[in-house]
Amino acid sequence: MRPTALTGLAAGVVVLFFAGRPAYAVGPSDPIWQLEDVIERSDRAEFGTTIALDRDPGTAALRVLVTSVDTFRPNPNDKPYKVATIHVYRRSAGGRWTYTGDLPRPPPVDSNPQSIFGESVVLAGSTVLVSEEKDPRIAGGAVLVQGRYHVFREDPRDGWRVAETVRTPKPAGDDPYWSEPLVAGATTAWMGADGSCTNPCITPGHEPKSRLLRRSVATPTPALPWTLDPVVTLPGVPLAFDDPRRTVAIVTLDPAANAPDIVTYYQEGTSGWNPAGATFKVRVGAPPYDDFHRTELSKRSAFRDGVLVVPGGAPSGTSNDLYVRIGTAAPTTFALPDGRPAYGAAMSEKFVAVVAGPSSTAGGNDVLLVFSRAPALPWKLTASFDLGPKPTAPITYPEGTHVEANDRSIVVAWNGRVAFFRYGTPKGGECSDSVPCASDFCVDGVCCEIACGGGDTRDCQACTTALTARPEGVCAPAKAGSACGVEPTDECDEAERCDGVANACPADRKKPDGSECSRGACRSGRCGVAAASIENTKPTVLEDGAPVVGDDGCSSSGGRRLARWHLAIVAATLGVLLAIRARRRRR
Repeated sequence: MRPTALTGLAAGVVVLFFAGRPAYAVGPSDPIWQLEDVIERSDRAEFGTTIALDRDPGTAALRVLVTSVDTFRPNPNDKPYKVATIHVYRRSAGGRWTYTGDLPRPPPVDSNPQSIFGESVVLAGSTVLVSEEKDPRIAGGAVLVQGRYHVFREDPRDGWRVAETVRTPKPAGDDPYWSEPLVAGATTAWMGADGSCTNPCITPGHEPKSRLLRRSVATPTPALPWTLDPVVTLPGVPLAFDDPRRTVAIVTLDPAANAPDIVTYYQEGTSGWNPAGATFKVRVGAPPYDDFHRTELSKRSAFRDGVLVVPGGAPSGTSNDLYVRIGTAAPTTFALPDGRPAYGAAMSEKFVAVVAGPSSTAGGNDVLLVFSRAPALPWKLTASFDLGPKPTAPITYPEGTHVEANDRSIVVAWNGRVAFFRYGTPKGGECSDSVPCASDFCVDGVCCEIACGGGDTRDCQACTTALTARPEGVCAPAKAGSACGVEPTDECDEAERCDGVANACPADRKKPDGSECSRGACRSGRCGVAAASIENTKPTVLEDGAPVVGDDGCSSSGGRRLARWHLAIVAATLGVLLAIRARRRRR
């Protein structure tokens, strides 16, 4: 069953769940965050285990990738093997997200269906990187081949296709490597190559590692491949990647059993990737602190412009705090409102989006909190949205609540639903080319709910109260008597007027022929024909039955008199000629 957008009553119910409000007073034309669409997979709650969003808010037909789990297969270590499908949605003008197809799932590693496809998915420029794990604890404990990663590209005619598939390296004598998590920018990606050792996974030679992937040039094109760097390897699992600053945050496990993970920054320089700044510790979640928790932490953290946000919390904390490190300063706990725990975070140039749990004092539902970024803490709460009640049925690994963001859109995967939020001026607010509308439709100087004719003054639909007597931002027929159509260029061409009911302008209207005008009389909507020439349009017929036609091609009421004058002139001329001829004969 394909995921579908909610419609009708169901949509109303979900919108009620996602009720939101600005966190401070705003004017009618101030940009705000608001819910624009909700999509769900009705047959299971595992829709949205992984999401990826275009980072550039100006991308045409903004894309989001959503992973849903078709089936689960348990293994001896109680880790579910996911048979997943990655769905592609695109945003159209007006805020509708439409399903456009799935990424083709490659055959499993070694034809074994137990491989885990789609645990990590990233949109990296013009390509999509997807991980596929392989665990040796299947098939009776036999050591199988390592994992791999896939590079997808979209062909205008053939749709999405696998352009590259690369297996992760497997050193001699080591356990198979996995290929997650993936963190990426436009030209650089880091892939976690987890050693499949027993927790806490600190056996010498078997620790998790991070491998570097690169595009061939600084300005990638769809034809250029991703290649695995044969040399660069960092100890630990990639947590997040700050592409503009060429800095990756790597997580390693503290040698002390069940201890918090250690975060180290590595920055690219002339001599390669080297540690930058002091390390710090962060709690990954409840023990044991295994590779799965680090993968989940990576999908729920954010790193941008030197700011790292981790929802794992400080080592000494008692709940999942929001842990923030700005630059190379010591990280600090950022307390969320009402003592809420942080589940997942995403960051854009201007905003930080956090999915948080119920209040520690008042309970309630999970929420989406949106903060305006600033150079220093605390950040200002911009908006909050109630995400609804907890699911009645248990969900495998419910900590996998994910959020993605850019400066115009936030996508939240939660409880089997994916909700889309949009930043912009609300319906009815003033707008211009430099002030974006949440709906994308700036019509008649206000943000409109639909395209509404695109502000064409020739039709009879408008989006302002002054023209429709309806609320601002509501597209409706223009008031009766409003001018429409093409502006008249002649005094015999009458202006068209809206009837107050139809959206279309009435047919072109002209004054009746013969109507007086400044240059005589109107004819076919033009002024300048003499009035006397059109008083009587009945054709004049000569004795032979032929009508008399004027110089303008029309019958004239004076045609009979004109014909008689012609005959008289001809007769007189003949008389003169005959008289001259008779005089010559007499000579």
